[in-house]
Amino acid sequence: MPLRHLQRGGAVDWVEHPELLGAAHLSCVDGRSDRAVLGTPGGAAGEIVAVLAAAEQQLGRDLDDAEVDTFLEQVSRFLGGVYHHSDELAVGHLRASLAERGIELPEEPKALQAWLSAPPEALREDLLVCVGLPDNIGCGHLAAMIRDPAAYGVRAGLVQAVIRAFYTELWAGTPKIQLEVLVGPHKEEAVVVVRSDGAARSWGRTAPVVPQLADSVFVFHVDAARWYRRQLCRLIDDLWGGSVLATVDREALVQTAHDVADRGLAETLRLLAPDLPFMELTPPPRT
Repeated sequence: MPLRHLQRGGAVDWVEHPELLGAAHLSCVDGRSDRAVLGTPGGAAGEIVAVLAAAEQQLGRDLDDAEVDTFLEQVSRFLGGVYHHSDELAVGHLRASLAERGIELPEEPKALQAWLSAPPEALREDLLVCVGLPDNIGCGHLAAMIRDPAAYGVRAGLVQAVIRAFYTELWAGTPKIQLEVLVGPHKEEAVVVVRSDGAARSWGRTAPVVPQLADSVFVFHVDAARWYRRQLCRLIDDLWGGSVLATVDREALVQTAHDVADRGLAETLRLLAPDLPFMELTPPPRT
């Protein structure tokens, strides 16, 4: 299958990892997006779950909702956008869950997106409960974590806390928080793995890729995700190093986060793309 889904104009723009900060965010690997993305399972929200799960393992205790919310707000401030997506099927389930509570969602897509981004304050507590139910989560990676946390090596309550924190910060008007509702069924035909020439180092280059043009593919920016994961661990150390993580070695935290993320990737690919071919995209030599 040809790589016809790189950029709309056919050219690939290779960018340095630091350029991602403040200018881009990690989207999900989902193949239904028609814009150029940097893909990792669950997007930035999925990476936050992996790093916070690693922190819980290192600390030997659960993080509370306030700590999760503080961390997500700090990520949006210092590490660029935080992305989370739903889809039409999950919105249908969410609509039914809210209807049981006497809450109606708008039908028109733009009105629905606007309502989810700024619902009436009196309804937000009910909505926070419902958006954390796996059938109401359009991201297959995050939903699978909640359904089978043992397979992923994470705590279901942590995944739900990250989702609640995402919506809380979205409603608070925190900059660079992005919710997207994807349209249509999955039709991915391959998994495209995008490499970087500098691997996880700061000077590596990566290329945004359009998952859906002539074809539809899952897109995973493996080295960019590992680089971003390291920045999240550094932020944890900066934010809590003097108290919460005083006894935790940063490199141990980074390696644990990589282990959690790699385990999650393998499980999600097993569920969503068990028989799909893999293709790799690597940067050209530097001139």
